[in-house]
Amino acid sequence: MKLFIGVVLLAFLSVSTADEDHNGYQKGTRVDPPTNSTGGRQGKYFYAGNPGDTCKTSPPGTSFCTESNSCSPGGKVFTCTDLYGYTEPVACAEPTPYCTGNTGFGKCTAFPERTCETSLNYKCPGIGYFPDLYDCLTYYYCDYDANQKRLVPQQYACNSGYPFSADGKGGYNCAPKGTCVVPKCSSFIAAEWVPLNYSGSSSTMAVYCLNGRPKYVYSCPPGLAINSYSLTNTASPYCEVQCTRDLLRAPFVSDNTRYYECRGGVAYQVLCPRGRIYDSYTESCVYKPF
Repeated sequence: MKLFIGVVLLAFLSVSTADEDHNGYQKGTRVDPPTNSTGGRQGKYFYAGNPGDTCKTSPPGTSFCTESNSCSPGGKVFTCTDLYGYTEPVACAEPTPYCTGNTGFGKCTAFPERTCETSLNYKCPGIGYFPDLYDCLTYYYCDYDANQKRLVPQQYACNSGYPFSADGKGGYNCAPKGTCVVPKCSSFIAAEWVPLNYSGSSSTMAVYCLNGRPKYVYSCPPGLAINSYSLTNTASPYCEVQCTRDLLRAPFVSDNTRYYECRGGVAYQVLCPRGRIYDSYTESCVYKPF
């Protein structure tokens, strides 16, 4: 009997920790946003029915968007006047081309719903795992799609209490007891770069903010960190080696036959043997793939 209980307990523990690595980091759950009838992504709030039927059960003065896809510009807003009655839909045009808002509070705005910015227009900075611009429990895996010939993001969600961390490895990017990290854009600065610090050390990522709203992520290759001076004194940030320990290795961005190696706090360039290239994953020179 004791042996049976021990086997069951072991099996339970194996299942409960299957999605965690040895540091307690978890893998996120894949999220596939809903699509409208034409296959396009849709925002969180939308209306896709008959205005008369909607106003039948809505008090006068409530307003709705007429488009089912609130992620696209050119939306329209109508307002209920009485049972079955409603105003002629008003087209949303620049500088407020999007129809957004909670159900019953549709209005023309300058920006689409936040859900549109993160699911439809996410700009991949490279191949790998990158944070959502608003929600620290959401992240994206970006990879190259040969059919579309571009980097394509796939959304993932972390469990509550396990926010995304760039320190995770191999897809285990939801950190146990981690800190919720989101870009802090200033409403007083038109355009700026804001660093994202996950481990309390030098940042490997920064977010471009425009008019107080985060727009896209800039990321350094593994082993490199963002030069803090470049965030405020150049048009775009650039990456550099941070020698936090001896024998630390980092890629040479413009030449994969070279890499950096830290010795005594100084980064030295090292050339790989002929026929080999530097591999960031193994931190060594490997033979070129055929």
